[in-house]
Amino acid sequence: MNTSRSARTSSPIGAPPIGAAPIGAAPIGAALIAAGAICLALAGCSLQGSANVAGKTSGTAKSASSDAATTSDSAGSGASTSDASGSDATSPSTPATSSTANHAPTKAGPAACKATQLKITSGGPDAGAGQVYLPVVFTNISAATCTLTGYPGVAGLNAAGHQIVQAGRDTTSKVVAITLKPGKKASAAIHAANVPSGTATSCPPSYAAVLVTPPNTTTSTKLVALLPSCGGLQVNAVNLG
Repeated sequence: MNTSRSARTSSPIGAPPIGAAPIGAAPIGAALIAAGAICLALAGCSLQGSANVAGKTSGTAKSASSDAATTSDSAGSGASTSDASGSDATSPSTPATSSTANHAPTKAGPAACKATQLKITSGGPDAGAGQVYLPVVFTNISAATCTLTGYPGVAGLNAAGHQIVQAGRDTTSKVVAITLKPGKKASAAIHAANVPSGTATSCPPSYAAVLVTPPNTTTSTKLVALLPSCGGLQVNAVNLG
């Protein structure tokens, strides 16, 4: 009976004991473990290499982006420089401020008096040293200021109103521009000799009147005035008063 139980529990001849690893199993397991370790190591290397490649690629992309930005900035700077130089080259020159001030328009003065602005009268004659002086007065009767410059035209008339002589100009008198405000006066003196000249013992009949034309006009006014006709007539340039 005991012999039978022993026979059922004992291992067959040549088989490994129960619970023991089969013959050749240990080397195979070790090989598998080693292979797995190698695979893990290779996978780690592969992942690290991929990460390094990705990092390098990213760095290259960033560098390219930075280079592109630098190129763009350089291009923009160049365009700005080109625009500035182009503006300098094509813009017209501007006159200096001081030149614009120096060429400011000059305010125009009063215009020359017209005949219609003037009233012409004669003052009282004044005699002395063989001469008779007759002042001719020009009064501004207009509402505008005007100017008188130079010599009036003067002609001596006989009793019939015919012109006998033209008065000469006394060049010793100073010619100035006289500004006549409304109501103001200017004058010129007519002078005539009252002493016979040369061997003459008497003088021709006196001038019965004079014809006066204001400077720079063509309209004349007749003034009744008896002036001696011994030596012609002369007239001064107009002056104030």
